[in-house]
Amino acid sequence: SSGINAEYGISPIYLYAKMSLSPPRERKMSELSPLSSSTALLITPVAPKHTLTFSKTLPYLVFVIIIGLIITLSLFSTESNTPPPTPSLFVNDNCISNELFNAMERLISSQSTSIQSLEAAVFVYDQTNQNWRVGNYSGLEKSDPLACVNLAYLVSAVMWCREQGLLPNCLGGATGPMTSQASTLHSGIVVDMITNSPNINVSIQNNNFETWFDARLYTMNALESYDLLLNQTIMHKVYPTNSGLWPEFAEEIALDLAGPNLMSPFSAAQLMLGIIIGTVENQAQEYMMDRLSQVTFSQHTSLGTGLPPGTSLQTIVGQGSNTIAEIAYFQLPNGNQSIIAVFGHTETQKEEPIVGFKTPQVQSKNFPYPDLSDLGMLAEYLIESINLDYGDPPKTKVDINNEDVKIYGEWQIGVSNSSFNDTYLYREGGDNTVANISWPMQISQTGLYEICVWFVAGADHSSNVTYIVTQDS
Repeated sequence: SSGINAEYGISPIYLYAKMSLSPPRERKMSELSPLSSSTALLITPVAPKHTLTFSKTLPYLVFVIIIGLIITLSLFSTESNTPPPTPSLFVNDNCISNELFNAMERLISSQSTSIQSLEAAVFVYDQTNQNWRVGNYSGLEKSDPLACVNLAYLVSAVMWCREQGLLPNCLGGATGPMTSQASTLHSGIVVDMITNSPNINVSIQNNNFETWFDARLYTMNALESYDLLLNQTIMHKVYPTNSGLWPEFAEEIALDLAGPNLMSPFSAAQLMLGIIIGTVENQAQEYMMDRLSQVTFSQHTSLGTGLPPGTSLQTIVGQGSNTIAEIAYFQLPNGNQSIIAVFGHTETQKEEPIVGFKTPQVQSKNFPYPDLSDLGMLAEYLIESINLDYGDPPKTKVDINNEDVKIYGEWQIGVSNSSFNDTYLYREGGDNTVANISWPMQISQTGLYEICVWFVAGADHSSNVTYIVTQDS
């Protein structure tokens, strides 16, 4: 049993994803359309070079008829208990999409976050049917992944090591900080190493530029070899980096020609899945998993802050002035596995979402930048709503409306839809009278417990409030 609530059935809509091990088809600068976000394929009919006549085709027709009779006889002689076809790796699940939308709407409507739009894809492993149930909200929409692009650079780095006949960690001095610390300095070093093309001072008319540009397509060719590129753009460094605070010279020209790095949540989740199940650079799976490992309350994860204690987490995060993005795989203590890829923005979404839901209503925010913990709320809402944590150690939540809570001194009541049960208590600054609150929690089983405090964020709030944890003997 997968431990997933039985209400969430599997719909008969299948998504097809192909992961091949064929050699990469080398992309070149001449194939890219400058300043284009999508590629159109035009097929023009071409007249045949030779004309077949009946006298020429008759021997072929006789041959085809004979082969057809042989195949027909073999089919009738085959036993009726032919094994069923291999199930699809992905199954679209509208229930997960619905709950994902509800979790996103709940997060966006919160006053404690500056996020106003999100795109996301969620994979949930179904242990019974051995496939991944997929939910998404604008999951195919592309945006700048920031340092999340380092997931693709990690894959191309270990591929480069393999091609050189070296161990997967041959670039470990750079891939380590690049993934575990989201270091843009070290990702720039990785790009230079695997492409052998550091930044050069040339013009677009220079023949050296085309050679340099084609070399910088190494990561895109690597993903293409696994059918995981999917019209994404992954070739630029994330600035500031080893070549400067911003793009210049050849790197600036390349950015103008190809446009910025672009990834979609669905494609990003597929890439993470390929690493997890070993279909992408299998010889380096253990190394990549180790490089991506984080503790749930690390400063290098946002989704992790909403995961239950004891969860194992492989993730990569990117954070900027108006975007927070993360691609995460996690396994809960109950064994349930999931992948979440999400890109959140502080600016209102301009295009209609792909999934046919209404756009979440937003309100003005007092926080200009996305907070690192914002996506943790999304993860917690979603996990609880689809019952993914069924079988985990139980949570105990106590808020100020609980009858066992003891309130001493004078407190004022505040209202906010970002607080637990929409209310909170506060005191005005300068009030030196004694006041405290006690939240008793009944713990019946000995063990290691994680204790968290939830309160409404605010720039004018005190930074030195003390919380004391005591245990009755």
